[in-house]
Amino acid sequence: MNKLFLILLLLPLSYVFSQELDFREQRKGKLFFSVGTEYRITPLPVELGTIPEFSRTNPDRQNSGSAFYYGLKFFATKNFSLGFSHSIRYTLLNHATNNDIANEIGVKEDVYKLFMGYHFYLDYHVKVFKKSELFARIGVSMLNTNSGFTYKESFFDSNGIYLGSSFSHLNYIMYPKNFAIGFKKNKFEAIIGMYATNDPPYFTESVMYITPYINLNYTIGKLF
Repeated sequence: MNKLFLILLLLPLSYVFSQELDFREQRKGKLFFSVGTEYRITPLPVELGTIPEFSRTNPDRQNSGSAFYYGLKFFATKNFSLGFSHSIRYTLLNHATNNDIANEIGVKEDVYKLFMGYHFYLDYHVKVFKKSELFARIGVSMLNTNSGFTYKESFFDSNGIYLGSSFSHLNYIMYPKNFAIGFKKNKFEAIIGMYATNDPPYFTESVMYITPYINLNYTIGKLF
Protein backbone atom coordinates (compact mmCIF):
# COMPACT_ATOMS: atom_id res chain seq x y z
CA MET A 1 0.00 0.00 0.00
CA ASN A 2 2.83 2.37 0.88
CA LYS A 3 4.58 1.59 -2.40
CA LEU A 4 1.41 2.30 -4.36
CA PHE A 5 0.99 5.62 -2.55
CA LEU A 6 4.62 6.56 -3.31
CA ILE A 7 4.18 5.75 -7.01
CA LEU A 8 1.01 7.84 -7.22
CA LEU A 9 2.85 10.71 -5.54
CA LEU A 10 5.84 10.57 -7.86
CA LEU A 11 3.89 10.33 -11.12
CA PRO A 12 2.79 14.01 -11.19
CA LEU A 13 6.30 15.12 -10.25
CA SER A 14 7.86 13.05 -13.02
CA TYR A 15 5.35 14.51 -15.51
CA VAL A 16 6.23 18.08 -14.53
CA PHE A 17 9.92 17.29 -14.75
CA SER A 18 9.52 15.74 -18.19
CA GLN A 19 7.66 18.83 -19.41
CA GLU A 20 10.44 21.06 -18.15
CA LEU A 21 13.01 18.70 -19.68
CA ASP A 22 11.27 18.86 -23.06
CA PHE A 23 11.35 22.65 -23.05
CA ARG A 24 15.04 22.87 -22.17
CA GLU A 25 16.45 19.78 -23.78
CA GLN A 26 14.44 18.98 -26.90
CA ARG A 27 16.16 21.63 -29.02
CA LYS A 28 19.75 20.51 -28.27
CA GLY A 29 21.48 19.47 -31.45
CA LYS A 30 18.59 20.73 -33.59
CA LEU A 31 18.56 23.22 -36.47
CA PHE A 32 15.59 25.61 -36.83
CA PHE A 33 14.41 27.80 -39.72
CA SER A 34 12.80 31.22 -39.14
CA VAL A 35 11.56 34.25 -41.07
CA GLY A 36 11.13 37.81 -39.89
CA THR A 37 11.26 41.53 -40.41
CA GLU A 38 13.60 44.18 -39.10
CA TYR A 39 13.25 47.95 -38.86
CA ARG A 40 16.51 49.90 -38.79
CA ILE A 41 16.32 53.28 -37.06
CA THR A 42 18.22 56.34 -38.31
CA PRO A 43 21.94 55.77 -37.60
CA LEU A 44 23.67 57.59 -34.76
CA PRO A 45 27.15 58.82 -35.71
CA VAL A 46 28.94 59.50 -32.44
CA GLU A 47 31.45 61.69 -34.29
CA LEU A 48 30.90 63.63 -37.49
CA GLY A 49 33.28 62.77 -40.31
CA THR A 50 34.28 64.26 -43.66
CA ILE A 51 32.25 62.97 -46.60
CA PRO A 52 34.54 61.84 -49.46
CA GLU A 53 34.31 63.29 -52.96
CA PHE A 54 32.85 60.14 -54.51
CA SER A 55 29.87 59.92 -52.14
CA ARG A 56 26.50 60.54 -53.79
CA THR A 57 24.27 59.04 -51.12
CA ASN A 58 22.58 59.89 -47.84
CA PRO A 59 23.91 57.47 -45.18
CA ASP A 60 20.87 57.94 -42.95
CA ARG A 61 18.40 57.12 -45.72
CA GLN A 62 20.51 54.27 -47.03
CA ASN A 63 20.78 52.49 -43.67
CA SER A 64 17.31 53.06 -42.18
CA GLY A 65 14.02 51.39 -42.99
CA SER A 66 12.62 47.88 -43.24
CA ALA A 67 14.39 44.65 -44.06
CA PHE A 68 13.08 41.12 -44.52
CA TYR A 69 15.10 38.03 -43.78
CA TYR A 70 15.23 34.31 -43.23
CA GLY A 71 17.55 32.61 -40.79
CA LEU A 72 18.92 29.41 -39.30
CA LYS A 73 19.61 28.72 -35.64
CA PHE A 74 21.44 25.69 -34.26
CA PHE A 75 21.24 24.93 -30.53
CA ALA A 76 24.61 23.53 -29.45
CA THR A 77 23.29 23.30 -25.88
CA LYS A 78 20.01 24.19 -24.21
CA ASN A 79 21.35 27.71 -23.58
CA PHE A 80 23.75 28.46 -26.44
CA SER A 81 22.76 28.76 -30.10
CA LEU A 82 24.64 29.65 -33.28
CA GLY A 83 22.74 31.64 -35.87
CA PHE A 84 22.92 32.86 -39.45
CA SER A 85 20.46 35.09 -41.31
CA HIS A 86 20.23 36.67 -44.76
CA SER A 87 18.48 40.05 -44.97
CA ILE A 88 17.10 41.87 -48.02
CA ARG A 89 16.40 45.60 -48.27
CA TYR A 90 15.33 47.90 -51.13
CA THR A 91 17.01 51.21 -50.46
CA LEU A 92 18.81 54.24 -51.87
CA LEU A 93 22.09 53.61 -53.67
CA ASN A 94 22.98 57.08 -54.99
CA HIS A 95 21.34 60.44 -55.60
CA ALA A 96 21.26 61.85 -59.09
CA THR A 97 23.46 64.94 -59.55
CA ASN A 98 23.33 67.94 -61.86
CA ASN A 99 26.12 66.42 -63.95
CA ASP A 100 23.88 63.41 -64.71
CA ILE A 101 21.44 65.63 -66.66
CA ALA A 102 22.80 66.23 -70.15
CA ASN A 103 20.12 68.66 -71.41
CA GLU A 104 19.41 72.14 -70.15
CA ILE A 105 16.06 70.95 -68.80
CA GLY A 106 15.59 67.38 -67.62
CA VAL A 107 15.04 64.97 -64.80
CA LYS A 108 17.26 62.20 -63.45
CA GLU A 109 15.93 59.76 -60.85
CA ASP A 110 17.77 58.58 -57.75
CA VAL A 111 19.05 55.01 -58.00
CA TYR A 112 17.61 52.34 -55.68
CA LYS A 113 18.77 48.72 -55.37
CA LEU A 114 18.21 45.55 -53.41
CA PHE A 115 20.88 45.40 -50.71
CA MET A 116 21.81 42.12 -49.07
CA GLY A 117 23.05 41.50 -45.53
CA TYR A 118 24.69 38.45 -43.96
CA HIS A 119 24.63 37.98 -40.20
CA PHE A 120 26.48 35.50 -37.97
CA TYR A 121 25.80 35.50 -34.23
CA LEU A 122 25.89 33.65 -30.91
CA ASP A 123 22.89 33.75 -28.53
CA TYR A 124 22.83 32.87 -24.84
CA HIS A 125 19.34 32.03 -23.49
CA VAL A 126 18.10 32.33 -19.91
CA LYS A 127 14.70 30.94 -18.94
CA VAL A 128 12.49 33.49 -17.16
CA PHE A 129 9.00 31.98 -17.34
CA LYS A 130 7.53 28.55 -18.08
CA LYS A 131 7.54 28.98 -21.86
CA SER A 132 9.66 32.11 -22.39
CA GLU A 133 13.26 33.26 -22.26
CA LEU A 134 15.54 36.25 -22.45
CA PHE A 135 18.68 36.07 -24.54
CA ALA A 136 21.75 38.16 -25.33
CA ARG A 137 23.35 38.26 -28.78
CA ILE A 138 26.80 39.08 -30.06
CA GLY A 139 27.85 38.69 -33.66
CA VAL A 140 29.24 40.20 -36.83
CA SER A 141 27.44 41.27 -40.01
CA MET A 142 28.21 42.13 -43.59
CA LEU A 143 25.83 44.90 -44.69
CA ASN A 144 25.04 46.63 -47.99
CA THR A 145 26.31 44.02 -50.41
CA ASN A 146 25.11 44.58 -53.98
CA SER A 147 25.85 48.30 -53.56
CA GLY A 148 28.58 48.55 -56.17
CA PHE A 149 28.86 51.57 -58.49
CA THR A 150 31.45 53.27 -60.73
CA TYR A 151 32.82 56.72 -59.93
CA LYS A 152 34.27 58.82 -62.76
CA GLU A 153 36.77 61.62 -62.07
CA SER A 154 37.95 63.94 -64.86
CA PHE A 155 41.25 65.87 -64.93
CA PHE A 156 42.05 69.24 -66.55
CA ASP A 157 45.22 71.26 -66.91
CA SER A 158 45.66 74.83 -65.69
CA ASN A 159 44.05 76.13 -68.90
CA GLY A 160 40.96 74.02 -68.44
CA ILE A 161 41.84 71.57 -71.21
CA TYR A 162 40.56 68.07 -70.62
CA LEU A 163 43.35 65.58 -69.95
CA GLY A 164 41.49 62.37 -69.21
CA SER A 165 39.38 60.49 -66.69
CA SER A 166 39.80 57.75 -64.13
CA PHE A 167 37.18 55.22 -63.10
CA SER A 168 36.89 53.66 -59.64
CA HIS A 169 34.69 50.72 -58.69
CA LEU A 170 33.30 51.44 -55.23
CA ASN A 171 30.61 50.23 -52.83
CA TYR A 172 29.02 50.94 -49.43
CA ILE A 173 29.73 47.58 -47.80
CA MET A 174 30.50 47.63 -44.08
CA TYR A 175 31.24 45.00 -41.41
CA PRO A 176 29.65 46.07 -38.11
CA LYS A 177 29.46 44.18 -34.85
CA ASN A 178 25.97 43.09 -33.85
CA PHE A 179 24.81 43.47 -30.22
CA ALA A 180 21.26 42.70 -29.09
CA ILE A 181 18.94 41.50 -26.35
CA GLY A 182 15.76 39.57 -27.05
CA PHE A 183 12.65 37.96 -25.64
CA LYS A 184 11.52 34.53 -26.89
CA LYS A 185 8.19 32.84 -26.23
CA ASN A 186 7.39 29.59 -28.00
CA LYS A 187 8.11 30.36 -31.68
CA PHE A 188 8.13 34.17 -31.48
CA GLU A 189 11.14 36.41 -30.86
CA ALA A 190 11.33 40.18 -30.28
CA ILE A 191 14.79 41.76 -30.40
CA ILE A 192 16.29 45.21 -29.80
CA GLY A 193 19.85 45.69 -30.99
CA MET A 194 22.40 47.72 -32.87
CA TYR A 195 25.01 47.40 -35.60
CA ALA A 196 28.19 49.25 -34.65
CA THR A 197 31.36 49.90 -36.65
CA ASN A 198 34.37 52.22 -36.50
CA ASP A 199 34.93 52.01 -40.24
CA PRO A 200 31.80 53.09 -42.17
CA PRO A 201 32.25 53.73 -45.91
CA TYR A 202 30.74 57.22 -45.74
CA PHE A 203 33.63 59.21 -44.27
CA THR A 204 37.31 59.72 -45.03
CA GLU A 205 38.31 58.98 -41.43
CA SER A 206 37.39 56.39 -38.83
CA VAL A 207 34.28 57.29 -36.81
CA MET A 208 31.82 55.37 -34.65
CA TYR A 209 28.66 54.58 -36.66
CA ILE A 210 25.70 52.92 -34.91
CA THR A 211 22.47 51.66 -36.50
CA PRO A 212 19.81 50.68 -33.91
CA TYR A 213 17.18 48.13 -34.95
CA ILE A 214 14.02 46.34 -33.85
CA ASN A 215 13.56 42.76 -35.00
CA LEU A 216 10.54 40.42 -34.98
CA ASN A 217 10.73 36.82 -36.18
CA TYR A 218 8.85 33.54 -36.16
CA THR A 219 10.32 30.02 -36.15
CA ILE A 220 8.75 28.07 -38.99
CA GLY A 221 10.01 24.72 -37.83
CA LYS A 222 12.84 22.27 -37.26
CA LEU A 223 15.00 21.20 -40.21
CA PHE A 224 16.59 18.30 -38.35
